[in-house]
Amino acid sequence: MATNAVSPQPVALPGGKNRAWERLWGDRTARLALMGLGIVILAIALGPLLYGGSPSGIDFGRALQPPSATAPLGTNDLGQDQLARILLGGCRARPKSMPLGDPP
Repeated sequence: MATNAVSPQPVALPGGKNRAWERLWGDRTARLALMGLGIVILAIALGPLLYGGSPSGIDFGRALQPPSATAPLGTNDLGQDQLARILLGGCRARPKSMPLGDPP
């Protein structure tokens, strides 16, 4: 008894890579995640240039302050600006995670 079994052949879809991006961008959750990631990358790349707070300056008079106009994320127990420290940490970690150039 002979069988004529035919194995399915893979079919190349037109616009392979573009189709994947279209599906990714078409999903609302994925689109929000990509936009959030883009904002984080821009903040890390441009933040230290635009925000002038000192990440290492110690001022015990400003210790544990809540968020304000001078320190948008508040200060730690040494009076250091938390936003400036986060942006500096992102710049220092960036060359290891995504090589875009030298940190400032």
